[in-house]
Amino acid sequence: MPRQPRALAATLAETLGLELQPSKMMAELRVAGGDKGRAVKSLMRRPPMAGTRPVFIGDDTTDEPAFVAARELGGERILVGAPRESEAYFGIESPAALRGWLQAVAQ
Repeated sequence: MPRQPRALAATLAETLGLELQPSKMMAELRVAGGDKGRAVKSLMRRPPMAGTRPVFIGDDTTDEPAFVAARELGGERILVGAPRESEAYFGIESPAALRGWLQAVAQ
């Protein structure tokens, strides 16, 4: 009998010694003390990203540490979805609107 996804995530977290971070549409498993902000900072120190500016796009409260990291690194922060208090600098209403905006920017 298949397990419920969140129950499976909780079991994996306990078994592997990871932290479980519930999110809007998913559950994140991460090392203790880790967050998306630390991940952004770590990635931005490595080639080919070193010396560039990050652009972080997110839609959940678990993305807030990454918005902070992107700001600290001189990058951009885009919140997708309904407006709310956030460290994001710019907001866009939906994933579809984001795709359209990215296509326009790429041209």
